[in-house]
Amino acid sequence: RDAYQRPFALVKHPSGTVAVVIASYPEGDSLVDRETLDQQVARWGLWLSQLSQETGVVAASVTIESVPDSGTRLRREVEQRIDPAAPQLAQLVLEDVIDSYKEGAAQVRAWITITFDPAKMGVKRRDESQIARDIGSRLPGLTQGLGATGGGALHLVAVHELCRIARVAYDPASEALFDQAAAENTQVDIDFSQVGPTGAVAGWDTYRHDSGLSRTWVMTAPPRGAVQSSVLSRLIAPSRDVDRKRVTLLYQPISAGRAPDLVEKDVNQALAGVASSNRPTQRKQAELRSAQQVAREEADGASLVDFGIVITATTQDGDIDDVAAAINALASSARLQVRPAYGAQDTAFAMGLPFGLRPSSDSLVKWSK
Repeated sequence: RDAYQRPFALVKHPSGTVAVVIASYPEGDSLVDRETLDQQVARWGLWLSQLSQETGVVAASVTIESVPDSGTRLRREVEQRIDPAAPQLAQLVLEDVIDSYKEGAAQVRAWITITFDPAKMGVKRRDESQIARDIGSRLPGLTQGLGATGGGALHLVAVHELCRIARVAYDPASEALFDQAAAENTQVDIDFSQVGPTGAVAGWDTYRHDSGLSRTWVMTAPPRGAVQSSVLSRLIAPSRDVDRKRVTLLYQPISAGRAPDLVEKDVNQALAGVASSNRPTQRKQAELRSAQQVAREEADGASLVDFGIVITATTQDGDIDDVAAAINALASSARLQVRPAYGAQDTAFAMGLPFGLRPSSDSLVKWSK
């Protein structure tokens, strides 16, 4: 439990790091004025910059998943509010709404994961109880900073919720059972030994797992030029061409001691690119201006954060190639350069889940500043 006595789960990795998962219910940008959006973007940038100053935090991620809505939640909410004495016509209209709304509807889920390295937390005794207490004392401050970023209501994810996330990811057909159990106010009793796939085959560019077939892409180049706050809107929004889509942004804070050397190295490389040509291209000149701007902001006290993006699309009965065409179109609309994680589909699939797994510096994810 954290300092507010809220229960939370710790995910322990083989490398020794631990992660905390925070469920978010984003407010969206509909009917939100530009000034408010700019403030939310600024506060999100501030929250990311504070991660590099938080002792022991080595990574963070944001996972946004869009999945088909079974309609069970809507039916439960409406049926609980229907007055038995209401006119029969009104009841028939509500029943028709329940039956028709779920067709083509989608729900969006979001999680924010923070990964800690106990070896860098300054904990004298690195037993699990001491680590949990130390992290619990920090969570109120970390979650409070998220409240003003447009993330909406937040709650710390418990163990049974993590089990459901993993089980549904590997076995999409099981989601209907979880929805039905929630409608009956019943909690499904499973643990982590039961959430992995009963069978899986990792192909060169696909990953077959229980009732799902997935393909995962990784970012090879970030958007170029000026990046607006809506650049990823179409990519993360529900798509009628992709049943299940999960977009994960991976963040790796860079310590204040390493940041100056890295930004100066980028400036020197950009200068060399411009100087090596008699007529440097506009792109090279833009890269130089961008590197110089980053160096100025870092010198003024800004933090440096590397980021990567993992995109996973899952289908139960469709053609994965048709889904892939839709993902490529969505990535292009976001000005992202992506490619399938060839030969590492199972690893990339797990990397996209909100469990705090970290890619190494020489892994399949290409970091960008």
